[in-house]
Amino acid sequence: MANFFAPTDGYVEPSFASRQWSELTVQFDGARPDQTTSIRRKRARWHPRLTHRWLLIGILVLQAGLSVRLLWANTAFGDEALYLWAGHLEWSHWLHGTGSGTLTNLPTWFSGAPVIYPPLGAVADSLGGLTAARLLSLVFMLGASLLLYDTARRLLDPRAALLGALVFVTLAPTQSLGVFATYDPMAIFLLALSTWMGVVAAYKLRYGFVPLLLLSGLVLALADATKYATLLWSPCVILVIGTAAWRSARLRTGIKAALLVAGAWIGALAIAAELAGPLYWHGILFTTLHRSSSTVSAPVVFHLAISYIWPALILGLLALIASLGQELSLRCLCTVCLGAALLAPANQARIHTTTSLYKHTDFGAWFAALSAGYLLARISRIDSRPSWRFTIATVGTCAVLFGSSFNGASHLSSFWPNSSGMIAALRPDVTTTTGPILMEEFDVGYYYLHDQVYPGQISNMFGYLTWDDVKHVELSGTRALDYAISKRYFSVVEIDGQNIPLVMADSVNAALRKSAGYRLIYSHPFLYDRRPERIEVWKRVNA
Repeated sequence: MANFFAPTDGYVEPSFASRQWSELTVQFDGARPDQTTSIRRKRARWHPRLTHRWLLIGILVLQAGLSVRLLWANTAFGDEALYLWAGHLEWSHWLHGTGSGTLTNLPTWFSGAPVIYPPLGAVADSLGGLTAARLLSLVFMLGASLLLYDTARRLLDPRAALLGALVFVTLAPTQSLGVFATYDPMAIFLLALSTWMGVVAAYKLRYGFVPLLLLSGLVLALADATKYATLLWSPCVILVIGTAAWRSARLRTGIKAALLVAGAWIGALAIAAELAGPLYWHGILFTTLHRSSSTVSAPVVFHLAISYIWPALILGLLALIASLGQELSLRCLCTVCLGAALLAPANQARIHTTTSLYKHTDFGAWFAALSAGYLLARISRIDSRPSWRFTIATVGTCAVLFGSSFNGASHLSSFWPNSSGMIAALRPDVTTTTGPILMEEFDVGYYYLHDQVYPGQISNMFGYLTWDDVKHVELSGTRALDYAISKRYFSVVEIDGQNIPLVMADSVNAALRKSAGYRLIYSHPFLYDRRPERIEVWKRVNA
């Protein structure tokens, strides 16, 4: 069993190799020279390492196809629009010194450092629009799958690596994030890169690869800075690297490797926090560590999370059970992988929210795919016929995963309303006015209309404040919005009921319909969380 799990560049099962060698020996004994050459060429053509490479390419092509079909499924989601718009602001500030007022506030409520992914996404957006920015995310997710394969190949064997990668690429969140222009794909890639670096170094510690362990810790810190929620899986990366060193040498070596990575990681985070300043620390507390709770029950959170990545969760659980009779290091690896998949549901059940749940579950699914590949590889070896067992396992896995994730990925890429009609209705009025604009989808407005509006022209309904000239008091929330609408302060108002409390949405709608100063110029129905809503644009009429 130890040989079964030993790291190898091209794994060939002993029984299959022995039979193949015996057949070749018999053929060579009585074969002519030209026949021997033909046999050798045929054997080289079907070398396991070449076969695995072609299968890996096929899996990556499959992943690209599953994601690209969603590339034009919808207009920019609010998060996509927000990060790309922020990236353009960063470049404008760096190159021309403009927009500093708006940028100063971004670190206080962004859930990732606004100076890492947003400028990178903005470069892609400048080159090819939203399509290019989404394709950049596809590159990150393909890289994560490739790193998953090579990590599993070193920890387990090539067959487990291929099947684990297949599980990951066919999950609905993986397909959706492949064309989602946010910092989640980049964070997953960096998390995978850190794990891969550590595992590579763990199997080469005798050859002076300690610096690679330290670099792994630095990359892990970069992943956490890219998206603060990645902190949740950083200990899992350290444990996987420690387990890899343990499997390659001994437990003491694994502890040393884990401590080296953890030291570099903590040191890099400490330095980054000191250089970033209090604004970034406020953003980390507000969006991640002290995130406000919602009202969704814990069973609902777990049910939804399981619906996203249930194949990886079930296979990860079965892999843990299957590993109970194996060496302790393998059991620890399967335990860590399953635990990583449960971290996002457990954390969001704690604060009773499903916001970004499908994106967060994919972080843990990357780890669960490692142990899922191990289980599927073991199952594929039950059949003694070498020419069919791998094919049966692969086809069966594909059929189950496709049936469960194909429609789910389509939903994850289209659950928000298409904003093309809303932007088309807004654009003529935005072109002819410099007055203030109120938008519930303010980030979408800034992204699509950034060449026509100035920073600060579009107001967000959250946190809106105004001054009552009659009572001489500051108003906030619903009272502030109602007062500003009654005074015809905004030239254009957009509302759809997605991102604000239902009470606030109803109040703003009532104020607009009651006021004689606004006229409805666009209305379109849509379903949001199975609740019928309407996206509406109101224009101020001349007094």
